[in-house]
Amino acid sequence: MATEVTFDAAPRFVADPTVQYSGKDLRRMYTTDSFTAPGVNKAQDCNVTFVSSLTVKCKAGGGFIRGQFATDEGYFEFNGTVDKNVDLNAADVSNPRVDGIYLVAYSNADDVSGQNKVTVKVLSGTASAGATLDNRNGAGDPSTAFGSKAYLHIADCLVNANNSPAFSGSNIRDRRRSAFIGSPPIFINGVGTVAEIVQPIPYHGQNVDGMRIGPDYSGSQACALFWVPKTIYGVSAIRWHYHNGSPGIGTGTQYKWALCDPSGRKFAETNATALGASTADAAYNPVDLLTAPVDIPAGFLRVWFGIGTIASGFIYTSGVDMDFNRTSPDNSSTTDFGKPGANPIHNDIQFRKLTGGVTFGLGSDLNTIRYMTDHSNGPSSANEVVPVPLFTLSKE
Repeated sequence: MATEVTFDAAPRFVADPTVQYSGKDLRRMYTTDSFTAPGVNKAQDCNVTFVSSLTVKCKAGGGFIRGQFATDEGYFEFNGTVDKNVDLNAADVSNPRVDGIYLVAYSNADDVSGQNKVTVKVLSGTASAGATLDNRNGAGDPSTAFGSKAYLHIADCLVNANNSPAFSGSNIRDRRRSAFIGSPPIFINGVGTVAEIVQPIPYHGQNVDGMRIGPDYSGSQACALFWVPKTIYGVSAIRWHYHNGSPGIGTGTQYKWALCDPSGRKFAETNATALGASTADAAYNPVDLLTAPVDIPAGFLRVWFGIGTIASGFIYTSGVDMDFNRTSPDNSSTTDFGKPGANPIHNDIQFRKLTGGVTFGLGSDLNTIRYMTDHSNGPSSANEVVPVPLFTLSKE
């Protein structure tokens, strides 16, 4: 029975004088898009799942472990290329026990362990009456157990008294962190069918409001500048949220997304999609599939959104406000979410068009936003431009 197994036999920059590092090793540090905290790189990296009996699996993956502050070790980069199984100790006869699953970095130059590697290790807790995954009563203290070694907490496992009910996937609680801003924390173990999700951030100077979209926005288009905080490979969908007002917009109204590079060239899009049923106050969380998966690098991204004819009704969503000259609440109604105030915008950050609906491009500019020449003076209050809703990019 193995309660500790090697995950990465050669973590980068362990300060071992016998190990030489290449330019490729250094480049890998930069290709991670400037990590901001200890954690894993991607949503499925180092995910701990049930195998059988008291055995769990740590999925392959990479990330960063923060070294000890006292010795200013900095960060260890790791990349486990193979899934690893570890075993929990036998259940206590009388009380439940919380075991922690950790990634532990060994660095001989820092901890005098005689080893340089990253392992998956079980830190067995003390069986305690009433212990749960929420209160973690009796869980081991990693700072005591691992001494001067660096570590990253990735999961907790609850072993019931006498293993009854038997250990299963529901006894595992995900504790992983994301190493990047813009990657939402993983709250549900296993993350369902979503393999990766990233939240692009509206670029500075754009107003983000709760918006009421009704007939005044009918047929309009908008394109706003976003910052993608980390590279995401194989993006297949755009996720967003809206809910119908009272009355709601009918099912005949369509919308569409397009993704453009910094130069304005379209490289991905969804099909035109109908809004949900017109049920008042109903909430919707669309998962709009791209016509083909794409890799999206960290950096600037221009995001286009168009909406078709709106005969009546309205929806609420949060998004980037495209009205440069707003002097009254959005749609001139005190019941709307929009806030007064002009958008302090540079000409190259937002682009708009009052017509076109869900059709991207015009004339010779069928694959670029260059046809959207309205990017200086806002339209009148009677001709609002649809916002670009807040969204996430996901690999489904």
